[in-house]
Amino acid sequence: MALLTIELPWPSSKLSPNSRQQHHALARAKRNYRAQCKNATRAQVGDAVRWPERLVSMSANGILIETALKYRLLFFPPNEKSHDRDNLIARMKSGLDGMCDALGIDDGLFVESAGRVVHTMHGGRVLVEIDEDDEAGEWVPA
Repeated sequence: MALLTIELPWPSSKLSPNSRQQHHALARAKRNYRAQCKNATRAQVGDAVRWPERLVSMSANGILIETALKYRLLFFPPNEKSHDRDNLIARMKSGLDGMCDALGIDDGLFVESAGRVVHTMHGGRVLVEIDEDDEAGEWVPA
C-alpha cells in the first residue's frame, strides 16, 4: 500500500514533448497545469501531509524527509485513443512539480518512477502513488 495516493487532472496534449507550439503558449500550459495539480493536491491532503515519523525530521525550515521516495503514475485516459506511456510521463512534469509544491517536498526525492495506462475514465485522471524506496536508503541532496 502506498504512503500517499493523489488524484491529478489529465495533462493537456499541449504539454506533450511531441507538441509543436510557440514557447509562450507552452509556458502558459505548464504554469496552468502546475497550478491545477498544486490545488488538487492541497484539496486532497490539506495544508500539511502527515508523513510517517520514520521518514522525517524537523529542520529550521520545517519538515525534512530523509529517505528517497518512488512514485507510480496510473493513467486513466479520457478516450480510447492510443497513448504513448513515455510521452504521458513527460506530460506530467509540471503537474508533479505542482504536487511537490503542495506537499512541501523536493521532487529530487523521487529516485524511481513508473507509469501505466489503466483504462478510460470520463474526463481522464492520473493517480500518483507515492511510497518509500526501500532500496535507495537515505536521500542525499545533489
